Amino acid sequence: MTASIQNCHFGFQCEMTWDELEPTRNEHVRLCHKCASRVTYCATDSALAKAVRKGQCVAIDRIVEERTVRMVGDIDPRHFDDL
Repeated sequence: MTASIQNCHFGFQCEMTWDELEPTRNEHVRLCHKCASRVTYCATDSALAKAVRKGQCVAIDRIVEERTVRMVGDIDPRHFDDL
């Protein structure tokens, strides 16, 4: 797992982890029972840009303290360079 997405900031970062979300038939979408949202995993900048334009909650991989962490939340479109 490599964190390639950069230059975006969470407007809201969820306390739930990807592993805590309920899997669906689509391996890139999970359900959050805390807020009743669908969360889309975005592995590329283009997938993230598409999800942000749709206002979707997302999960992205980020490097934190030298390890990759899958973070969940809403990306603030004002701080996303690819929009």
